[in-house]
Amino acid sequence: MRSECYDRPLGDCVAHSPTVRSVLREVKESSGTMKKSGLVSLLLVTIATMTASSGHADDCGTSDRVALPACAVSGKIQGSSAGFFVDNRCWHPITVKFDKSGGDLRVDIPAGKRVDQTPLPADTKISCCPRYNSCANETTPPPAPSPGLTCGKKVRLKSWSNQYLTRSGAAQGVTAGAATADSVWTVVCANSKIQLKSTKGDFLHRPDGNGSITTYSGGVGNEWIGEVAGGKVRLKSWKGDYLHFNNGLSMYLAGNGIPGSDWTVETL
Repeated sequence: MRSECYDRPLGDCVAHSPTVRSVLREVKESSGTMKKSGLVSLLLVTIATMTASSGHADDCGTSDRVALPACAVSGKIQGSSAGFFVDNRCWHPITVKFDKSGGDLRVDIPAGKRVDQTPLPADTKISCCPRYNSCANETTPPPAPSPGLTCGKKVRLKSWSNQYLTRSGAAQGVTAGAATADSVWTVVCANSKIQLKSTKGDFLHRPDGNGSITTYSGGVGNEWIGEVAGGKVRLKSWKGDYLHFNNGLSMYLAGNGIPGSDWTVETL
């Protein structure tokens, strides 16, 4: 049988539980300090026993549970000690609830590990507890953020000639110069790439046609991959070339080579 407090708020359970009311009645009608003290202790033990097996004793009550992700395989264990197993093939740990008659059991399963639980009745239900660990169907970890550039951080990019990548005052575009408010960019991470958001709300952009770097509101041209080389950062565009500063022309072009493709990241 399930606990009297199974899947019920503790206050409601204690207030309406026949067991608790019976003990309280005995305390009220009893005489003698020793007897009352013993009955009060019994009352406390009773409440603790009822709540220990309750679905509300943790953060994986019946309303909190979800199905196991597809990357976690479960099945029955046959034989004299029957039960169930869960094989966690996800890249992340999962928390599993074995819901059986008489109570339930919560188990943490590390990534790549199998857990056997025996004995368990044949009608045991298995679910996942997303409040403890992810229940997402993910077999590979998400890509690491681009090296040298941290998601959500504001940065300045200084070229080899000590000039900064700066949002120009035009409708679109970038320029070179000393450190100013408009040389601050926000690193935005999306789809394993980074985007550099300007102070005007648009993004550093490598267009499809010519290699003149500009800014734009959206599109694949906003996506860059950070690479570290010799302590500097290089920004690789979707076309396979790099953000490159040509000192002679004082322009930003899509190109290759050093030192024009090397940048010093200053995190603010």
